[in-house]
Amino acid sequence: MNTKWKGTLAMGLGLAMMAGVAMAAKEPSRPRQERTEVFGPGSPYIECSIDDSTGQYTMGVPGGPILLFGHPYPWSSFATIRVDAVNYDNREQMFGNEVQVPLTIGDTCEGIWQLGSSNLRVHQILTLVTGSSTGRPDTYLIRYQVENLDTSAHTVGCRVMLDTDLDDNDGAPFRVPGTGSVTTETEWQGANVPPYFFVFNDLANPSVTAQATLRGGLASPIPGRLQMAYWGDVFHGSDTFYYTVTPGNDFTSDSCYNVYWEGYTIGPGQSISFSTYYGLGGIAVDTNPPLTSSISAPVELNCESGIMTPNPFDIALYLANSAPGVTVAVTGISAQISLPSGMTLLAGSPTQTIASLDPGKDALLSWTAAADGSQTGPLTYTIQINSSNAGNKTLQGAVAIPSTCSACFLNLTATASKTSGSKPLAVSFSATGSPTNCSGTVAYDWDFGDGSARATGAAPTHTYTEAGTYIWTVTASIGAAVTSKSGTLVVSNAPPPVITLIKKAAPPFKLVVTGSNLQNGVKVFIENVEWTNTTWKNPGKIQIKGGASLKAAVPRGVTRTFRFLNPDGGEVTQTWSW
Repeated sequence: MNTKWKGTLAMGLGLAMMAGVAMAAKEPSRPRQERTEVFGPGSPYIECSIDDSTGQYTMGVPGGPILLFGHPYPWSSFATIRVDAVNYDNREQMFGNEVQVPLTIGDTCEGIWQLGSSNLRVHQILTLVTGSSTGRPDTYLIRYQVENLDTSAHTVGCRVMLDTDLDDNDGAPFRVPGTGSVTTETEWQGANVPPYFFVFNDLANPSVTAQATLRGGLASPIPGRLQMAYWGDVFHGSDTFYYTVTPGNDFTSDSCYNVYWEGYTIGPGQSISFSTYYGLGGIAVDTNPPLTSSISAPVELNCESGIMTPNPFDIALYLANSAPGVTVAVTGISAQISLPSGMTLLAGSPTQTIASLDPGKDALLSWTAAADGSQTGPLTYTIQINSSNAGNKTLQGAVAIPSTCSACFLNLTATASKTSGSKPLAVSFSATGSPTNCSGTVAYDWDFGDGSARATGAAPTHTYTEAGTYIWTVTASIGAAVTSKSGTLVVSNAPPPVITLIKKAAPPFKLVVTGSNLQNGVKVFIENVEWTNTTWKNPGKIQIKGGASLKAAVPRGVTRTFRFLNPDGGEVTQTWSW
């Protein structure tokens, strides 16, 4: 399929002018004439242009602002598939041999590539869908399906890097639930990865808003990492998969974001898909006192495979002390959500409080709700915002519940037997997914956070062999219903025992060792030979016994090396003579 992307003359001229302005900031590394763009699925609200060799794509509003850099000429956003520590990317070339050029049928465009000389293929699939926060066909489901045609299992991962550029602001800033405004390099891992975030052409006065959704609907698995970074360092990095953010590094001249999925094992004949959303975002801003505020939540639930999605869903309340006439800190802030019949609150206290917000500061509060299937049609909820010194107000939101769809959703609890310890640290995990209005069996997917192979089942065990801080995540699913829980583990190098004094005692000849962190079962070695005749008294004292044989092993005037090894692996050596 080698037809060039074409639109109306006016649209083409307008977009070309925009692209020309943008291109002044950074030049593509391949000559323009080598590229052929195809028009992907689109609507009056959004369109995409796809390179028919590499599969790289851009997005924008038809005849209006762009959403990814270079539109309609793709080159600066790219994806990387990692197989057994080998990267296959489409940064400046194809993933490998092109099996199928990007082909648009209906609302979906699919291209297929063989990954280098391997027996694995990647399917890049862009599907036009209804935006959860707008209720319009203005969002793309971005999916990479990795197919294993080999006779051996392989470990795979995926990174998607999108070069954000809203209305020719190539350094478009972000706003992230739980974090707020982001204009410098930042990374989130595990449970801290937000469910969605917004991209703006201007934080103070946004006229174009994009939304990236990382979980809910068909976005799965939940990414293990999200990075917001300076595009130039990511694009030109020597490693096209891993990138290390530099906290505080300003990216307001050229922004992008990276979404990661890592450590998935697929056997022969198996495949796995990595999916995320990007498109237009809908935010209605209320500037009345006491605080500038907006609600971000789905305006309708879709029906996927007969199940409502996203369900459960997040309702986020953005608050900023920037309301006209308010020039002091707003104090005593509370926000209380009231849900109608047909909606259930699953997470988040109904009333949430903020002690104070200084002028220019912002905050995000959030709740997790689910449709229980007892009511359909538009359901309206309210959020009452009060303050002690700047007045009160009420906000309303609504979500449309489909009438011919199952309201299946999952409540998930998950625990780990330990939250900290010394390496090697064996941990038992447990998860219970309680489905409502669902049929089938709950499936579990565990990411232990240390790059090891993932696990399934409700109660896996895992041993952490290296020191570090790890975020584990379990994702439970039943049909289209997906939810997750995470936790943090701190694994330390085993603390060594501390020896403060070795002294001899008699009769018979023995040594008394005092110190701290001497564990029950500590082993003693003299000149690398284990001395088994030892008695543990307490964490601060052990005795080494043996009478004449011990005296012969540590003769007067001869320095000996003692090694003390705790059961957890911590050890220390000490020289001594008498």
